[in-house]
Amino acid sequence: MYYLRTLINYVKGPQSFAEIRTVNNVHYPTFKEACYAMGLLDEDKEFIDVIMETSHWSTGSSLRKLFAILLLSNQISRPEFVWNKTWEYLTNDILNMQRVLLQFQGNLTIHK
Repeated sequence: MYYLRTLINYVKGPQSFAEIRTVNNVHYPTFKEACYAMGLLDEDKEFIDVIMETSHWSTGSSLRKLFAILLLSNQISRPEFVWNKTWEYLTNDILNMQRVLLQFQGNLTIHK
């Protein structure tokens, strides 16, 4: 209901609920997604900034713990968005950890 009320303040003269969820000719399945598409909601930028800033002095393991705490505390509204923006920082030490565990001297690569 919150997202619907938010959209009603910005969508002029909608004829249906589907029209309210349409932004730039793209039909979104939920009112929440339509709000994000219109830029009406914070996109968890502060959490992305925290992870990126912390990556300058912290380990990947610590960053993953931070991300887990944010998930468990229900602070992140779009976890997949935050993950997609920060996954490289959160996983940067995994290859090295695997090399140590496997006592491997060659090259390991990540395939996207």
